[in-house]
Amino acid sequence: MTGAEGASAVPTHEFVKDPLPSDGRIGNMSNHARPPRLSALIAALGVAACSVSTPFSEPPHGMGAAAASDGDRAVVLSVTQITLKNDARSRAKFWRAVALIDETIASQPGFVGYAKRRDLFGRNAWTVSVWSDVPSLAAFIRSDAHGRAMEDAADTFADARFGRTTMPAKRLPPSWDEALLILERKARHYYE
Repeated sequence: MTGAEGASAVPTHEFVKDPLPSDGRIGNMSNHARPPRLSALIAALGVAACSVSTPFSEPPHGMGAAAASDGDRAVVLSVTQITLKNDARSRAKFWRAVALIDETIASQPGFVGYAKRRDLFGRNAWTVSVWSDVPSLAAFIRSDAHGRAMEDAADTFADARFGRTTMPAKRLPPSWDEALLILERKARHYYE
């Protein structure tokens, strides 16, 4: 996602007076304008909607390559978007839970590949995972690692939605444009 979607315009011409007292120790700072905060500048420039992502990673045992070699076979694509609560504690707790998934996902039966994406300065995070079939995806969702991560992070969500579809293995890896389109067209909220 790019652009200033959702970013509020912050006037950059308004400077805030420095709140430090003019007591002679640091000079007379009260008459000098201070530039706006970096976060306000970023929002004004529309950078708040920028995102970064990990490369699509496959398990070390090569299941991803094996799935792609049978190019006409359908694989299952699962996409999740989490909007986190607006506090640093929630973001830190969420990413610790994601680390639990990162440690175990490659060893899950039927796992083909995985990537993550997050707003650079925002509250949204996405995952895309590819599975050999629906039962493999379902087994992962019921796994201890996924259950623990969801339990640990559930109170960090402001919103959560997911979608899934199938695609030919020869089209792996999926692009983020494809993944986001799945969310747009097929998403369900976790809390429905």
